[in-house]
Amino acid sequence: MIDVICVFSLPLEHFLTLNHTCVSRCPSGTFGNKTSGQCDPCLSGCVVCQEAQACQRCLTGLYLQNGTCVVECQRGFPQGEECHQCAPECGSCKERSSNCLSCERRFLLLDNSCLSSCPKGYYDNSKECLRCPQHCSECSQDGLCKKCGDYYFLYDAECVDECPKGYFDNEQECMQCHADCASCDGPDQNDCDVCRNPKAVRYYGECLARCPSNTYHDENTNECKACDKSCLTCSGHEPTDCLSCDTNRRVDESRHCVWNSQCSMDSYMDLNGDCQRCHTQCSRCDGPGKDHCLGCNEPQLLLNTTCVKKCPLGYYIEDKVDRVCERCHPSCESCFGHHSQHCKTCKPGFFKQASSCVETCSESHFGNKTTMLCERCDPSCSQCVGSGNTHCLNCREGYVYMRPWGQCLKSCPPGYYKDIWSTDCHKCHHTCKTCNDEGALSCLSCYDGFTFEGGFCDNPCFIGSYPASKDLKRDDPKCRHCDQSCEGCWGPSMWQCTLCHPSHILADDGRCLSCCGKKTPRDDKPIPRECCDCEASYVRCILGVNFVMRSG
Repeated sequence: MIDVICVFSLPLEHFLTLNHTCVSRCPSGTFGNKTSGQCDPCLSGCVVCQEAQACQRCLTGLYLQNGTCVVECQRGFPQGEECHQCAPECGSCKERSSNCLSCERRFLLLDNSCLSSCPKGYYDNSKECLRCPQHCSECSQDGLCKKCGDYYFLYDAECVDECPKGYFDNEQECMQCHADCASCDGPDQNDCDVCRNPKAVRYYGECLARCPSNTYHDENTNECKACDKSCLTCSGHEPTDCLSCDTNRRVDESRHCVWNSQCSMDSYMDLNGDCQRCHTQCSRCDGPGKDHCLGCNEPQLLLNTTCVKKCPLGYYIEDKVDRVCERCHPSCESCFGHHSQHCKTCKPGFFKQASSCVETCSESHFGNKTTMLCERCDPSCSQCVGSGNTHCLNCREGYVYMRPWGQCLKSCPPGYYKDIWSTDCHKCHHTCKTCNDEGALSCLSCYDGFTFEGGFCDNPCFIGSYPASKDLKRDDPKCRHCDQSCEGCWGPSMWQCTLCHPSHILADDGRCLSCCGKKTPRDDKPIPRECCDCEASYVRCILGVNFVMRSG
């Protein structure tokens, strides 16, 4: 073979082609390499280039992006024969740089735009903004409603235009009535509007078998209402509705209770049978003192049997005509009515829930001991001890419980399985990556390098080592040492232990932790082995919490 050498004179340059010809311009798909003097090939798919890594034009059907030819644009969109870059926040885009199809981390996709946070009425699932359910103004990451728009009420994580039977509206939230009530305006047994038992009668909102003394049955409302204080029994609440009177008084023609000696309304009969004027503060009375009043002269108010300028704390004005001070519900410190729903402020030890004061907050709520308010649990929880989705005690239907994290999830995370007898998630055996039950024979998959054999994951390395990679020539595992805190492991981290040294225990988060030893909580009871030396875990154990918090 005869080598071809291209001879050229300045300024004209020639290059040797693959066909052993000398050309001043290299053919399509190659470029003139001034160092070698040859026509070297461009990158695959490139028809015009000036050097190997800098394509200028691609074959039909391919697009030019950053000097290379691609079938699909990466983080860009095709326009003509080239790829144009997406906006910085877009992970991918179409037709124009700001028309996003996906977003970079920290951004959320909504209507082909990438936002740093979702607007009101939307929730983020870590990748995009999704619309909350209808009429919902705020919802959780699972799309469960937390707060409804105007004129709608929250019921079972949905927004309804009217609370169902057996529930009442509490600040745009439907809450369950007491078991005695068919309908109600509050949570207590004395908040009934209609009784569940059709034969029962209501007395101050409470459902009773019969009306108590000094009351009458109003058949129009099915309520027991108080007689006037002058009556023993009555047919109505007016002083003219008396049916019987106490000793030394009788019912006159106008159905008033009057003294047997025909004393006037503003007088009483003494021990001698003579009529004596009431105390100057009383409009009606049954004795001489200012503590014998049955009614008061304006502007004073009747408090039990005395007249006062204003009702004291714990009382409210029941009847603006007769001007009577009545006691608030026992839970209220101050109020505007006798029901538990009529509290303004609460007595010490009670939590404020809307206009009620309760010792224990209703289901799906918890008592905030700092504000003494009942606050709503995360919608995934049916019971909780704090706000957010890491303080659940029980879960709503359709969710599973991750007790170590205090979370309610739609499914158990990798490395956990659902208990068939409950909704709890339990940790797989430490040798399993995924599993369907407890024990080393229930694995569904193994960590990299481990051998899967009929539900069992086998470590091909000696104890204290894990398979990092394989020797391609010998097909043997390359074994590397575990972290010094681990006796056995599936990876190099202190969070990847499968076996621990003596006197240490394997935590759910994969760490080997030393036990608390002789430390004891305030009640001097031994600390369980689950409580180990990370400070947060120890504190929670002292407080009586039986799970170890995930902590760094």
